[in-house]
Amino acid sequence: MKLQYRYAVPATWMRDRLDNLLARYTFGALNRCEHLRDAQADVAVLALWSDAAVCARCRLRLKLVGDADSTCDRCGRLSVPTIWPHVAHPSPGVVVLFGLCAGCNGTEVAA
Repeated sequence: MKLQYRYAVPATWMRDRLDNLLARYTFGALNRCEHLRDAQADVAVLALWSDAAVCARCRLRLKLVGDADSTCDRCGRLSVPTIWPHVAHPSPGVVVLFGLCAGCNGTEVAA
């Protein structure tokens, strides 16, 4: 699946991760919650750190704990105490969650 970016083209690392994640979602390679499997949900929630695709009702299944919850999805470094949460909307009906450390957040997000 090739994404069409409506507003801004994301950085190469993010574009590659989104393309890969959405291809896996499109071709059924992610574990879907029962609501997505039964087409009972309008929006799929994905996360860069997960092999699951869930509906909004099941989004807490994506929750991380411990060090995993403090790891940057861009550089992979542990960032205690702060990870900046972000949401991307790469295609209709799909949202993608990810978190960035302060350094990566400063690089990726305009001030």
